[in-house]
Amino acid sequence: MPILINQYSFIVVSVAVLVIFGTIIWRAFNPISAICAILVVLIILIVTFISLRQQDNSFLNIDEFNHVLESGQPLLIEFYSDY
Repeated sequence: MPILINQYSFIVVSVAVLVIFGTIIWRAFNPISAICAILVVLIILIVTFISLRQQDNSFLNIDEFNHVLESGQPLLIEFYSDY
């Protein structure tokens, strides 16, 4: 179970935020305004998710990686998961 929560934590938190925000806005404003506000929050969450994702790695194959390792320059290796 902790692995499942860790892999989908952003999605779980986003759904919780949408439900809480949607409930509060739906009760406070008319339905059209509430739907628009929920869509804006949804778009913000999607843009945040896309912008926080790790980009593709900069090495196309193992030979390029080995060349950089053997170059004698300092190297930072980052292990990252998009989940």
